[in-house]
Amino acid sequence: MVSGSFLEFLLIFFNSKLFNKIILPSANNTGGKGIDFMNKVYCVMPNQKQIQESIALINASDYEKDNFINTVFELSELQKQYLYSI
Repeated sequence: MVSGSFLEFLLIFFNSKLFNKIILPSANNTGGKGIDFMNKVYCVMPNQKQIQESIALINASDYEKDNFINTVFELSELQKQYLYSI
């Protein structure tokens, strides 16, 4: 269970293409569960604007949420293309 601050931001992050295609497989490859797993996950600390935006996006489409996360992590166009490739 995840609790604490920035829950909307974390919810969007953990359900994003970036997390599911890149971060989750790499953390799973190293093994571990719970705290061990979470210690291997990198996430930026959202600023106040990003926190407010994530709250507003909680009921938005997956596409809008992914675009938000891609912007937060400053992904290049090439990196975005990779995320959406099969």
